[in-house]
Amino acid sequence: MRFIRIASFCFAALVAGAAAWIVGGNALAARREREVSRAFEGTFGPRAALEAKYVLAAANADAKKAEDLSRAVGYDIGPRKRRSAGAASSVPEAERAAVSEYVAAQVGRGDATVETPSLAVASVLSSRRAALSALEDALAAGSVPRWAVDPRADIGEHLEPNVLGHLQVQRLLIADALASAARGENGAASRTLDASWKLNEGLASRPEVTAKLIAIAVARYEAGALRKIDVSADVWKARLAAMGSRARLVEALVIEHRGPADAHAWYRRMRPDGVGWWGHNLVFALEEPGGRLADAAYGEAFRRALAELRDEPAFREAAPEPAPSRDTTAILMSIVMPNIRESFGRADRLALDAELTEKVLRTKAARAATGAWPPPSAEVAASRFPGLAWNYSVEGGTVTIALNREVPHPKVGLVLPTSFSARAPAP
Repeated sequence: MRFIRIASFCFAALVAGAAAWIVGGNALAARREREVSRAFEGTFGPRAALEAKYVLAAANADAKKAEDLSRAVGYDIGPRKRRSAGAASSVPEAERAAVSEYVAAQVGRGDATVETPSLAVASVLSSRRAALSALEDALAAGSVPRWAVDPRADIGEHLEPNVLGHLQVQRLLIADALASAARGENGAASRTLDASWKLNEGLASRPEVTAKLIAIAVARYEAGALRKIDVSADVWKARLAAMGSRARLVEALVIEHRGPADAHAWYRRMRPDGVGWWGHNLVFALEEPGGRLADAAYGEAFRRALAELRDEPAFREAAPEPAPSRDTTAILMSIVMPNIRESFGRADRLALDAELTEKVLRTKAARAATGAWPPPSAEVAASRFPGLAWNYSVEGGTVTIALNREVPHPKVGLVLPTSFSARAPAP
């Protein structure tokens, strides 16, 4: 009997302790969740307003037309669920590689030269001429394609454009623009770049981080190609100024970061196979307070780190890596933040690339108007980035614009030169 009484007392104490932990722990977690949510909104603005900014009920006619015409070219750019595999392209890998290499080689040059495409690239452009022209005409004449989006939807049901399809179509468009410029057909080249920008703006204006990163990659191709093609500096000024926007990237990261309460509600719905309802929920009830507190701690750490990235100067020396930690939040942050920091590096480098491109367009426009390269000026020399400036010189009919120092290269993707030179005969 004594053993039974002791066992009963221990069991009652265990139940009471568990109940106190569940009730008290959840109360503490709820308070921390509210604090983290208020801090997020204080730093980045109301989440509901941010999500509402991106909601679009249905795709517009221009998006549907772009899908159909891209499919005729050989690529699928249509929406699909995030976790579904992209459809295979009907374009052979050798052709895709040839186009990619041609574009990278041309925009990677630091001068105004545009080489005639190889026979392989010329064959690709020729074999898709009718479909590609139809796509370019539709994009140039229409408005920006917009696809339906609802940032509030469950991540598994979220529909996104096929970003890899977008990237391949864009390489083809840029290759076509460069090939036109090589033939001296600047009007056609300019129109194709307009088409490219409109299609890419449909991607850049979406709230997904992946869409933003692909749009950054495409915009870098555009910034490089523009330096070699006679286009309207006035038309492209605002477009170039928006390239590499940190604000757009931050909004996407905030939207895709689920708050503590949202993350734990998702966890609650995940009952493992073979585990009964009561068993799952009993274990969950005991784990819930600790899990919610951990999610809140991670959310606060993520908020602080993202705000620091948003506000820190671009192209500064990388801070030393923090000492290894066994803290769960520190471990998660060490996994997540390097990729996010690299994303900011790509955006900043694009903004710098676009800044040089805008100066090139302005310089070329001045020469077209006066017949001579303009003299050095404070406006051309100035950079929006602290510590950076542009060196400008004209010697023997050759104009050169070059960054005053080296800056870190992004670890992924194409790297454009930070200098440009062009030669023109004396008037």
